[in-house]
Amino acid sequence: MKTIIKIMLMLAVLAYLAVAVTLFYRPVEDIICHKMEIEVLDTTTAHFVDENYVRDVLVAAKIAPEGQKLSRVNLLEIEKALRENPYLMSANCYYTDKGVLCIDVTPRKPILLVMARNGHRYYPDENGSTMPA
Repeated sequence: MKTIIKIMLMLAVLAYLAVAVTLFYRPVEDIICHKMEIEVLDTTTAHFVDENYVRDVLVAAKIAPEGQKLSRVNLLEIEKALRENPYLMSANCYYTDKGVLCIDVTPRKPILLVMARNGHRYYPDENGSTMPA
C-alpha cells in the first residue's frame, strides 16, 4: 500500500512539473522590454555618474532598448558602449522574465584633480587611468 502511495505521489509531482513548464514558459522572442533599471554601484562621495548619465550614454550611442523585443536587444553592445565611456569602469547587463532590462555600472573612482600648466585638467583614478575633468 505504501509503495502505491509513493508511486502516485511521484506521478503527481511529475505531472505538476510538466504542466508548470508548459504553462509558464514564454520564449524571449515574445517579451518586450518595457523598463530599464539602472543601478550605479558607487561607493564614493563624489557622484560623477547617476542613472540619467547612463541613459544619456545609451542615447548618444543610439541604443534604445525600451519598447523593443528582448530578442533584438544586444546586451553585449550595451555593455561595450558603457565600458568605452571614460567615467565608467565596468557594466553588467541582463534582463528579467518580466521584460525589465537591468544595468549595473561601476564608475571610476577619482583620486584628485590634476591641473597642468598647459591648461589641461584630468582626474587620475585608483587604477592609474585618467578621466577628463
